[in-house]
Amino acid sequence: MHSLIPVKEHPSLLRDKNSKALINTDIAALNEYKNKKKMAEDVDTLKKEILELKQLMLLVVDSIKKDK
Repeated sequence: MHSLIPVKEHPSLLRDKNSKALINTDIAALNEYKNKKKMAEDVDTLKKEILELKQLMLLVVDSIKKDK
């Protein structure tokens, strides 16, 4: 059985008496972290896709120049 003890001056933290682990109970902060992480991943994906498009456009331009 787990015994959770509130941490002084940190209302969203509990300490497990057996393992000494800190447990954060702030669900809003967790959701905010997940949203920021997802947004950062989305930005990285967009950067990669833009780079790929740029490379493809350069290939098209090079191909057009060779045909002339």
